[in-house]
Amino acid sequence: RADSLREHMVLHTGESRYKCHVCGKAFGGSSNLKLHLRHHSGEKPFACDICNAAFICKAQLLNHNLVHTGERPYKCDICGNSYKLKVELKTHNIRLHTSEKLFNCDKCGKRFSLKEQLKTHQRIHTGVKRYVCEFCQRAFMHQGNLRVHRMLHTGERPHKCDICDKGFIEAAAL
Repeated sequence: RADSLREHMVLHTGESRYKCHVCGKAFGGSSNLKLHLRHHSGEKPFACDICNAAFICKAQLLNHNLVHTGERPYKCDICGNSYKLKVELKTHNIRLHTSEKLFNCDKCGKRFSLKEQLKTHQRIHTGVKRYVCEFCQRAFMHQGNLRVHRMLHTGERPHKCDICDKGFIEAAAL
């Protein structure tokens, strides 16, 4: 019980007592570290009964199950859009229905509504290119850029002309 309280208090103090021996990422609780280690080991003990997709934790499996049911229980009070996950609704509200920008880039001062937007932006300053093409090893800062680039190798052309059926990598090329 004392350990549970100590791990809970980390939420408030920000203290990180548990460190991943593989990548060095730090966690406040041992259970968070245990889940994280599954990313490195590839262990996915929670499998979908319908499609056999496997997941690191039960919460991911429960979220995945909504794909099969089509359920979208989280509805925006402002515009009526609905979402499978509560976090998707929260992101939607921040992006579209608030002008509040709480996350500030310490390099250039640009402000963002979401922490993820700030983290993505900061790659501009660090030059880190995390997304590497498995065909030619070219690296990209953004996953979407890699996805589009990869189509050069696979030949995929998802955007078709309505008149002649010619395919293009990007809709803007139509």
